[in-house]
Amino acid sequence: MSEVLPSVQAYRFGPFRLDVSSRILERNGERIQLTPKVIDTLFVLIGNRRQVVTKEALMKAVWPDVTVVESGLTRNMSSLRKALEDGSEEGSFIETVPRRGYRFVAEVTEELLVSQEEPVPMEVPVAAPRISRFALRAGLTLAALASVAGLAMVFRPQPATTRVAVEPSVRIGEHLLYKLAPDETVRAAEHFERAIANNPGSASAHAGLSISLLSLSMLGVRSMQDVLPQALTAAKKSLQLDARSSAAHYAMGSVHLVSEWDFSRADAEFRKALALQPESVQSRLGYARLKLTTGDFLGAQQLVEEALRLDPASPPLGTEYCRVFYYQRDFQRAESECRKVLDREPGYGLAYYYLALSLGSLGRLPEARQNLKRSSLMPGVLEADYAWLSLREGDRRPALAVLEQRRELVRQGKVGAIAKLLPAAILNRMDEAYEALEAGVATKAPEFLTVAIEPRLDPIRSDARYAPLLRRAGIPSAKR
Repeated sequence: MSEVLPSVQAYRFGPFRLDVSSRILERNGERIQLTPKVIDTLFVLIGNRRQVVTKEALMKAVWPDVTVVESGLTRNMSSLRKALEDGSEEGSFIETVPRRGYRFVAEVTEELLVSQEEPVPMEVPVAAPRISRFALRAGLTLAALASVAGLAMVFRPQPATTRVAVEPSVRIGEHLLYKLAPDETVRAAEHFERAIANNPGSASAHAGLSISLLSLSMLGVRSMQDVLPQALTAAKKSLQLDARSSAAHYAMGSVHLVSEWDFSRADAEFRKALALQPESVQSRLGYARLKLTTGDFLGAQQLVEEALRLDPASPPLGTEYCRVFYYQRDFQRAESECRKVLDREPGYGLAYYYLALSLGSLGRLPEARQNLKRSSLMPGVLEADYAWLSLREGDRRPALAVLEQRRELVRQGKVGAIAKLLPAAILNRMDEAYEALEAGVATKAPEFLTVAIEPRLDPIRSDARYAPLLRRAGIPSAKR
């Protein structure tokens, strides 16, 4: 018998209680009359509490199937503030972040209800892993993390014809995915599991679960071999429930791309997703990731530009645009695009990261080091990047130290051999680099998907083993 899963019955903040299933907001036990869209707005803000939610993201979440003007959101926020703040100018619950959006700043507690029924078996750990576990996975590259951004980017199902009681769990799961954090991604998977337990016929919940499981693997929380069976089952179930769901085809395309390396089937699924929902941002981004992986830079650039026309303020999209130019070795354009993201979203770590790589490639090493630090990403991820900068400055010692550290982690079984790739490649240790590459092919490591395009791996490409290895992996050489 599987463990009984506690689900969130309500959220409490100050004198307020927001019931998840009934979608009722109470103040000191008395119901507050709010329209469904205002309640939706509150759920989105609470699901992203302590994080800035842009106006564009709010409008897409609350009105997913229609185009609305900003004044509609302004009216919603005014009604919500009136209910929560009781007329105060800028109260203790919702903060306005000028030119960016809104942030729910109050402390929130979750009121849990343990179901007496047998839940759907849950393979995702209920206890969120500590961040240090993520840092330990030294083999994770930011290329893999950026792919998680693509997986989670504004992940939104097709608008349902009827609204069901589990909708808050699905919506909160979607927004937790957007945060790109291990703990929050575990919580996202839990919300999708709860939604499925309450409504097994929810195609959206199954698609979301599939994406969250893939994200857990790429964030280093679980192995791809561990999550693939359930991720594939969830994606197939989503399609079975609604074959016309763009989100279901997007989830299946992501499974084919990230875990199976089946690029032709991934291509077909992303095309179907776009045909079913031509305005889909996430399907364009998924398709762009496929194009990048296979070295079709112009195809990737076109798809990201189309997505940016639909969502011009999105930090993940803007950073993906920067990545396209970084991989094309147009480092000055990559720098420019990353700076545009940071002008809009000063705390977006991935933009600082790719800005640092672009500056390092341009030889502006002190600036690169400063921006790498500003990314505030995990030391276990960044140590090889700092070593690369030191090597460009003429100091081999950090790269040698990182390589030795990762050898030890591989010996202990804590990371895969692919973790040695970058330090071995930049040190021109070709035999060790190819040992890492062979391991990456054998395990279908997500980090391998950028081997054909990552500029810092150029030293491996003159080796006679390179072309046969790519052919075995099914990855074409980049089109330059």
